[in-house]
Amino acid sequence: ITFTNILYVIISGIVMAVNLVVPAIFIANGQVKGYKKLLYYAVSLIFLPVFMLILLYFRVPMNSDVFVTKVGNFDALMNVNFNAEYIRNRATVTMSGIPVFDLSDSVVRNHKRSLVPIALYHPVERNILFIDGNQRFFRNPVIGYFDNSVCIDLMSDRDVDYRRLPYSGTQTYVPENDSLLFYLEKHRSRYHTIVDIPNIMDQRINPFRFSAEYYRVMKNRLDDGGIFVQVFNIPGCRQEIFASAMKGLRRSFLSHTIYYFSNLLVVLSSDDEKAFSIDSNAYDRLVRFFNTREALSGLFYNEAHILSHLLFRGIDDLPAPLIRGSYRPGLFFMKSKSILLERESMERYSAGNRVAIEYLVQSPEMLAFNRVFMDIIRINDPILSLLKKAEIAEAQEDYNEETALLFELKRQAEYRIDLQRYVFNMIGYKEKYFYSAAMRLEKERKWEDSRGLYRAVLAINPDHFDANYRMGLLCLTLQDIDGSFYYLQQAMRIQKDDPKALYQMGVLHYSTGRFTKAIENFAQSLQKNDKTPGVYRYLGLCYENAGNLYEAERSYARAIIEDPNDVDTKSRLEEVRSIIEKEKKKWDTPEKKNEFEAEQNADMPLPVSRGAYEMRLKDDDTSLPVADPSGESGDPSPNP
Repeated sequence: ITFTNILYVIISGIVMAVNLVVPAIFIANGQVKGYKKLLYYAVSLIFLPVFMLILLYFRVPMNSDVFVTKVGNFDALMNVNFNAEYIRNRATVTMSGIPVFDLSDSVVRNHKRSLVPIALYHPVERNILFIDGNQRFFRNPVIGYFDNSVCIDLMSDRDVDYRRLPYSGTQTYVPENDSLLFYLEKHRSRYHTIVDIPNIMDQRINPFRFSAEYYRVMKNRLDDGGIFVQVFNIPGCRQEIFASAMKGLRRSFLSHTIYYFSNLLVVLSSDDEKAFSIDSNAYDRLVRFFNTREALSGLFYNEAHILSHLLFRGIDDLPAPLIRGSYRPGLFFMKSKSILLERESMERYSAGNRVAIEYLVQSPEMLAFNRVFMDIIRINDPILSLLKKAEIAEAQEDYNEETALLFELKRQAEYRIDLQRYVFNMIGYKEKYFYSAAMRLEKERKWEDSRGLYRAVLAINPDHFDANYRMGLLCLTLQDIDGSFYYLQQAMRIQKDDPKALYQMGVLHYSTGRFTKAIENFAQSLQKNDKTPGVYRYLGLCYENAGNLYEAERSYARAIIEDPNDVDTKSRLEEVRSIIEKEKKKWDTPEKKNEFEAEQNADMPLPVSRGAYEMRLKDDDTSLPVADPSGESGDPSPNP
């Protein structure tokens, strides 16, 4: 039974209930005072809401997902169409915190490419076994191109938390899900070719998969003269494990040849010294395999391109640091040292397109074929070097170098129709890939990396409106005002009536104090029905700075209608209205008054003489005649 989130909640609830009910029964039947019983029951009732709060606090989902998960970042694979012309996503899937699969356009392409050279050595009618450690993360369609093939998926459903990739495209094969040793013991089959594709985690912590004992088991399942192929991730594999693998292969097999695909190293081994010889039959087999699978035309230019990836004729040709040392128990707990090819090896790979010639069968019957084969390699030599350099730049995410190489390939393809088709197709999807990658990096706030990709897009297509527009915004973020003006102007040149570009150009003019220009841009944006709160708000700011307060008030009011919750705009509107009101009062004319009202409450000193001042009337003077209350004057009282 899978321990899911809902099962955890149910079991936790049952445990809590048991721990409450059992003591409650004991207390109810025991000699316990009544108030203690009530206290226990009251406290027990609190546990249910507390339990729910704990679930909410720790965000325990009540669903059927696995409670303890092993795989991390698997969701990045769910929306990927591995049959598309390019892969947009970039992610690393982990198991128990250890990288297990690296998702990128370059890695997926090279996984497909790495299996194609096998068609040169594997007879169509013979059996071939694929041991693929990446099946749960990437179903390589090239496996299905081989007749009489069997694919073993070594991971169980539990290993990936019962997650499954969605199906995309035609499924040309169904993998067997089993343990490798059990499968080999049950079927007892033999194969001409066994292809082992360990995942990154195997190449870091599973030394048995790269030991002499393992190779001995594989060899026992090979036909006489059969071929064992093993694919190594560069730089995902531990250097110590890789060194142990090379020593084990050298002891187990007599002959070896090595292909390199910018981030994958493919080692082919056999006891037959002629297993890797190239004659007309082997070459025709490769040509048929390549030409009858249309999907491969996007991976290679031609058959010579496939063979140009042949890098070393044997394990002894590998750089000495790569095969020095061996795996020891306990290395898993130490810092991983990855494989890195030295600069000399990379230059040898880029320039060395003629290693395959050394494998040609030297016999009278093959003279004509050998001559044609060497001519094909010689004619394509400069093109092949450029293609491989572009692949290395792609793997290293050196987009400027890759773009420069693509343009050089475009120049070389002017008089070669077959090359034009491949290069133009590659440039077409690279434009889309660079743009989507730039958008992803921009969301991750990796501004400089994003700007480099936008430049690569514009180098391929200067009239890419979205790239110019996004580049203008990015330059504004990076405080590159001149760059922002340039790219936004380019965007408006391509689509002069685009409301987004008009709005952003208005913002740019406003930020540099060009309010009249900004008003023109915002007005044009409104004419294109871009009636967003931001346009009206910036119009208000421009009018306010230009001194046109009535238009500023009108714009702010419209912005608030569009977005009633904009507190800042409300504040600006109130301030503008306050300024307008003050301006009105400043120019108001005072109302005229008559002479009597003018004199009211006025402080006007009268010219009075000192004598008159001394003779002023006093309220308490009793010598004056008293007025009759009736209003008539009376005679003064007689003297006593």
